[in-house]
Amino acid sequence: MGMLIKFGRSLTAFYKKAEVQFNIVFKLMAGLFVFGRLSVLAMGSDSTSKTLVITLCCAVLTTLVSPSIFMLLGALIACLYLSMASIETALVVFIFFFLIFVFYVRIFPKESLVIPAMLTAYFFKIPYIVPVFAALYIGPRAIVPVSAAVFIWSNTYLLKGMAEIAPKADFTPIGIMDSAINIYGYLQTAINGNGWVFVAIVFCVAIIAGWAMTNVFISYERELAIAVSGAIIIVGLLIVAVVTDAQVSIIGSILGTIISSAIVYVIQSMDFILDYGTAQRVKFQDDNYYYYVKVVPKINE
Repeated sequence: MGMLIKFGRSLTAFYKKAEVQFNIVFKLMAGLFVFGRLSVLAMGSDSTSKTLVITLCCAVLTTLVSPSIFMLLGALIACLYLSMASIETALVVFIFFFLIFVFYVRIFPKESLVIPAMLTAYFFKIPYIVPVFAALYIGPRAIVPVSAAVFIWSNTYLLKGMAEIAPKADFTPIGIMDSAINIYGYLQTAINGNGWVFVAIVFCVAIIAGWAMTNVFISYERELAIAVSGAIIIVGLLIVAVVTDAQVSIIGSILGTIISSAIVYVIQSMDFILDYGTAQRVKFQDDNYYYYVKVVPKINE
């Protein structure tokens, strides 16, 4: 533990020396990855050179704009790419992102970054790290973006089917209602049948349970929060895999959750280091109340 503490503080000190430059580099890398991945939504309808230019420009803008603008820019670029294959599909996705932006992103801009973070974690096969991390650092406000990310990842494959139902070549203003009805029928059957909602519920329960553990006055509550969140994810996904039609890998869920929990444990160990061995309970009072306070000192090594 001592080596971990020293490493964490050394890393923090190194970061603080060039915080602005590091933030720019991290934002640029995130922008390149996110907008690079969005380019696949063009479905072969655009040239590689154009998508590369769009990706580079948007990545540079990512270093300058706020989180809410970054989310808005990502949504607009996604709709732009989709419109190259299907106007109706782009409109459906635009409505979805518009609702997310109006009712969540503009209210909780920083927390909304959970959506691209979890989609990135899905890409690397460890989406479980985000709910465990959110349980410690965000709390119930992460429920909406986590659920939205599960929905997006689980249903992205439907975009190709929607584009085939209403291709851009067949688009006419008069026929847009017929296309909308056909797309609605296609989505209603597909979305209800892939079990994404059960996976989202498991992640949300893990977030709430972990967050609740961090707010009780017991020793090692953050470590216990990680363990509880991880256990809920493993057990919950096992139940989902057995009971529903959701595409859940049992072995992948177990190993991924264990690895994710270990990563979050290392992060919180470097960020939130307390000496529970010398914790004290303090009692004091005023004219109306008694106050019982648990005092846990930080480790200084």
